[in-house]
Parts: sequence; structure tokens; C-alpha cells
Amino acid sequence: VAAEIDWATRQQMSAVCFTDANFGMRKRDQHIATHLAERKADTGSPHTCFFYLTKNSYQRNLKTIEILTDAGISYCVGLAVQDFDDDVLVAVKRDNIQSSHSEQLGTICAQRGIRTHNELILGLPGQTYDSFVETVLRAMTPYALHEFQIFQCRLIDNTEVADSVSRQHHGIV
Repeated sequence: VAAEIDWATRQQMSAVCFTDANFGMRKRDQHIATHLAERKADTGSPHTCFFYLTKNSYQRNLKTIEILTDAGISYCVGLAVQDFDDDVLVAVKRDNIQSSHSEQLGTICAQRGIRTHNELILGLPGQTYDSFVETVLRAMTPYALHEFQIFQCRLIDNTEVADSVSRQHHGIV
């Protein structure tokens, strides 16, 4: 990863994207963020970093955010809440993700002037009209630097929803 960061910054790429779905979860991730910050100081690149933070450790996430902030690298923190309804989260096997942690991180980011975004999914198993309306309302924070998008549920290979057992259980054809 360090070698790829070195290459990207030598090429003066304006943005990098960490495609790890849980960036910030491992201790090494702070070292990666620090390496990126050092390259920014040496080369002036990148200007922006995109990533999805780990879902349940906002304290660790804040450390990663602080490293990038101190380096002058802009970013938008993905909060990773696809739905706020507990029954829906159980149905899609994402009940291990604590919505309250994402909301706490969102509040802290807003207080620090950090942009955040969330990607809601419409059509998840267990969703109802009312539960989705509640999710959208909860996603509409009063923070000017927060945005959210709504995506339609898609069956993607190797995801919980696309699993044959899940599809049969929820009657997904």
C-alpha cells in the first residue's frame, strides 16, 4: 500500500481512494493515513482522499480523520448506514453495525466542519414504506456538510442479500 501511495503521489494524482470497506479498523490503517500525510507534505499530492471508515469504532475513525485533516487532505466521511430500522438490519445481516456510532461520528464531524455522507438503500428485505420514510427522516440531519444518497437494492454476488438462503427466506426472485 505504501508503494502504491508513493507512486500515486509521484504522479501528482489529485485524489486517492482506499477501497477497503472498513478503513480505520486495523491499527495499520493509521500508519497508512500517516504515510499518505507524509507524501502530501513531500509532494503536495493528493488533495483529496476517499474511503469508507470502519462502522463501529468512531474513536479510531477520529484518529484517522485527524491525521488527514492535519495534513490538509480533504475527504468526505462515509457513515455506512444503509437503513436505520433494526428489523431491516437484522434481515440483511448488518445488525452488527451500530447506527448510533455512525450518528455520533456524524455529529462530531459536523462540530469539526467535516463533510459526511451516507448511502441509503431502498428495497432491502424487511423494509416498509413507513420504515424507509423514518430512515430518510433520520438521515436528514441539520448539518450543512452532510449529504445522503438513495440507491436501489441490487443483488451483488458475495453479498448477504444475494445469498441463496437469504433470497429464498425473503422470497427474492
